[in-house]
Amino acid sequence: MKYVLFFFQILFFIPTVVANNDTINLSSKITDVTVFFNGAQVTREAQADLRKGKRIVIFENLPADLSESSIRVKGCADCVVQSIKHQLNYVTKTGQDEEKVRDEITEYAYKIKDLSNRISVLDIEEQLLHKNNKFSGSDQSTQIGQLKEAADFYGIKINQLRAERLERIQQMEEMVKHREELFDRLNKLRAENRTTTSKVMMTVTAQNTGKRTLQTEYYVHGAGWEPTYDFRVDDVNDPLSIIYNANIYQSTGENWKNVKLKLSTGDPALSGTKPELKPWYIDQAPDKKTTDQQVKSGTLRGVAQDRRTGEVLPHVQIIIKKGNRRVAETFTDYSGNFNIKPLITGKYTLEAQRVGHANSTFSNVVIKENEVTVQNIKMNPTEIVMSEWEKHKLPEVEHISATLDMERKTDGRVLNVRGARESETLYFIDGIKVRGSMSKSESGRISTDFITNTLEENVSHAEYVIDEPYTILSTGDDYNIQIKEVKTDADYTYYTVPKEDPDVFLVARLNDPAELNLLPGRTSIFFAGTFTGQSYLQPWHVRDTLEISLGRDKNISVERTGIKQVREKRIFGNSVREKVGWEIKVRNNKSKSVNMIIQDQYPITQIAAISIDLTNAGDADVEKDKGFLEWNITLDPNQTKTVSFDYEIKYPNSLYD
Repeated sequence: MKYVLFFFQILFFIPTVVANNDTINLSSKITDVTVFFNGAQVTREAQADLRKGKRIVIFENLPADLSESSIRVKGCADCVVQSIKHQLNYVTKTGQDEEKVRDEITEYAYKIKDLSNRISVLDIEEQLLHKNNKFSGSDQSTQIGQLKEAADFYGIKINQLRAERLERIQQMEEMVKHREELFDRLNKLRAENRTTTSKVMMTVTAQNTGKRTLQTEYYVHGAGWEPTYDFRVDDVNDPLSIIYNANIYQSTGENWKNVKLKLSTGDPALSGTKPELKPWYIDQAPDKKTTDQQVKSGTLRGVAQDRRTGEVLPHVQIIIKKGNRRVAETFTDYSGNFNIKPLITGKYTLEAQRVGHANSTFSNVVIKENEVTVQNIKMNPTEIVMSEWEKHKLPEVEHISATLDMERKTDGRVLNVRGARESETLYFIDGIKVRGSMSKSESGRISTDFITNTLEENVSHAEYVIDEPYTILSTGDDYNIQIKEVKTDADYTYYTVPKEDPDVFLVARLNDPAELNLLPGRTSIFFAGTFTGQSYLQPWHVRDTLEISLGRDKNISVERTGIKQVREKRIFGNSVREKVGWEIKVRNNKSKSVNMIIQDQYPITQIAAISIDLTNAGDADVEKDKGFLEWNITLDPNQTKTVSFDYEIKYPNSLYD
């Protein structure tokens, strides 16, 4: 009989051993990330000991919103991947610390309830005393001494009851306060253990036994980057300094810690299939365009507060859904703030969850292109945790809700670069020490790489390869990285259009802008160490020359006035002739000579009955088809020059009666 039982135990044990050997759970880490304008491609790496034959390999703790069709496997040349399956993992980790905190919360709940019961008993005792302290005034047998003795007894007893009641309330206050601290600790643990993840299960057949370094790649939507630039110049005799920056952000649910980054101008969400024409019959409406459009996104931001007290709530779980599908998830920080960026434009449902508070749901949260949607959250305490002692406390406490400023400023810090190489040099930018390497192009432009990077030109896009590792947390915040600085010669010219604006603007003209590899992005302008404004760069709209406005210069004055001697109106029969003249006076109050372009215009007409003649243009270059005038002058220090023009308009008298 013993042998039979042992035989059956072996039969049950063998499948378990085989199943365990056939499944390998890998512990992977992120090594490389390619960030696109919309989305990112993440590479994870893990060590696997594969035996010959078929195995199920599982990559765990992946983001929930990864694109299943984008999953790729590398690192096993003699392996065949037969199937790939992506599965959401809603199972959350509950550690011993979390269980211990939950037990403490339950214990304090019983203690608070016990104190509440004791206070209720004290209240009943006091009520009984009040009901039995009446003495009939008509009872002549009642002695003054007995009344005094009874009054003393009731006074002492009531004081004892109220003193004990106050002590119990104070004990309950301390317990409630400590219990709220336990709620905060529990929510912090939940924030660490409750992030929804997914896993990828792969069926792999290996031809030989051995250790492999497996890599899996996948695409996630909740990430992006945008280029920004700082244009700096101290003097018109100095080269123009262009500092290349990148704002990187992500809300994918996984933190990128010490990873190698690539910044790509590509967009894998767009289809690579070329469009094709179909017959267009005159009696039918043309087919709608099926070509992919660039993904449009915005930002969701807000603060979570206790509705009763107005206090901010940290560690609130924020879940964003599109229908029944989770598309993003995060937790509020210690200030109760949350920030999710990017979110594809559209309508979403927001759910807020926190232990100790009732869940809050907001439907039809609208995300608009390039806009910040603010959705603040007010959460009701579930129990309410203080209700047991609030019904006993005296006096009432008035709770004042604090008003929170929702403006969150982007931290424009420069991330420190570790491990300077021998070829690197220390540089100071606005007093911040950074490391970088310097190179000089054939055109004489000097480039300083703040971080080691190279620009790779691909067939359809460009990539900045950044070798220094960086950490980008899944908070939706902007991480500003200074990539490099290029010093280039520029032609500085002052422009004025006094008809539209009386000020003078300094403009830098750059030749061969394609060599700079500039991308569309926001620019910040600094002249002589002073911030002068912002603009938006569109380098793809230019050809041979790029013009950059460096702001206003108040040291050059301009005045535009009408010439009275020229202005006149004459009537000849049925026709009217008007002559108009303008004078532009410019003075250079600077200590250096400047080159300056003055622009103005005269009217043009498309009506045959009206004729306009430019009778005097001085030395101006004239575009007759547009009516534009332009003077190119040089002003010495403290010199004043005047340019003028006049024109004559002839039109029928009846036209403007």
